[in-house]
Amino acid sequence: MTWHVTCRIGNDDTFEPSIPSDEEHFFLPVEASEHSNNLQSNVWEIIDRRRLDPTQEAADFYRIAATVQAADIRIPRKESFDNWTRDITLHLPVSDESLWAPAKEPLTKLLRFLTGDQWSVHLREADTQRPSLRKRLRGKANPMDTQVACLFSGGLDSFIGAVSALENGTDPYLVSHRGRGGTASHVSPAQKTVYQTLEDEYGENRIRAFRALVYPPKSLTDATEPTTRSRSIVFFALGALVASSLGQGATLLYPENGFISLNVPLTHSRLGSMSTRTTHPHTISLLEEVFAEVNLNVNLKNPFRFETKGEMCQEVENVAAFQSGVHDTLSCAHPSQSRFQGGRHCGYCFPCIIRRAALAKVGLDNAPLYNYDVQSDDLTEGKREDLRAVEIAIQRSGDSPYAELMKSGPMTSDVSVLQKYVRVYQRGLEEVANFLS
Repeated sequence: MTWHVTCRIGNDDTFEPSIPSDEEHFFLPVEASEHSNNLQSNVWEIIDRRRLDPTQEAADFYRIAATVQAADIRIPRKESFDNWTRDITLHLPVSDESLWAPAKEPLTKLLRFLTGDQWSVHLREADTQRPSLRKRLRGKANPMDTQVACLFSGGLDSFIGAVSALENGTDPYLVSHRGRGGTASHVSPAQKTVYQTLEDEYGENRIRAFRALVYPPKSLTDATEPTTRSRSIVFFALGALVASSLGQGATLLYPENGFISLNVPLTHSRLGSMSTRTTHPHTISLLEEVFAEVNLNVNLKNPFRFETKGEMCQEVENVAAFQSGVHDTLSCAHPSQSRFQGGRHCGYCFPCIIRRAALAKVGLDNAPLYNYDVQSDDLTEGKREDLRAVEIAIQRSGDSPYAELMKSGPMTSDVSVLQKYVRVYQRGLEEVANFLS
């Protein structure tokens, strides 16, 4: 079954594609206040408050990303032939169809790689000018003199990334993304708390928060798909909105340790899109290709792509700031489940295991902060799944690391870079092995 998702801009956009009667379809109104299914977002309000002026190409990409997210969250995988792979066609408005046409191929490849679904993209030229400026909001904030934006999830890596930028003399815009309910009810407070730690340490004049809500209403299909493999698309799109406002060639940092970025499948059952690929090198390469095709001049940079999470912790320059905020960060894969046990980290998911191994490396592991202790608790079969996968990966880590690495997706042909990725993968497994032993 094929699903069609049509993005409409504003209250007056009535575009309706020709769709076979036996195929599913829903419209996503964006910036259309008169429509009940309008995308829930405060993006343009924050842009006005911060006196930012993103480029048209960045605005186009943001609407594309919002439509992708709506499709990913509101089309259930269980209705597909294999309970996973969906067939999705996007009908997207852009400001200049001839400009965006060359970007269709890398965009489609990017979506297919990220989610494991079959995507098709249809473009149409439309009036995609941003909503009218709200001058009442516009005058309240002074522009910030910086050319660096930094994705800020509220996790351990993004916290270290922000501290590192500030210690290097960079005053970053910290870009955060949140939805509604579920995980968002835990992520958003973490973002606020960690941001306050940074503001207390470095002063409110050196950083600025861009905390955006982007969420498709449930009424689009009355369904929710929890896998959300495309979530990084919206995050990068928000970062591009901010970075493009800071001048040509501004930098967008996406702090993530190299071991997690590669996210090599730990077992054969996790091959392909069963493992997330949010910052995989191939994801970034395709994203850069899309940006280049439409002249979206934003430089994507991960300063930690060849470091493990533990190595990131070891190299933090401001140890006092790091220690004051580290336990407020949130790394759990499903914190919504953890709330029933009273904590914020479950302790048994893959991100929790990696987090504890990293903090143990610098003497900051604190088992009572996790609902379950993988070092000592007798876990049920379901809760042992990630731990067993890690143990299997450790056991076979010395066999053929290059072959294991290639299972995560296409890699660079630059041998020296490939060797660095192999080494960070090996050191990451060793870090976890040391913790578990």
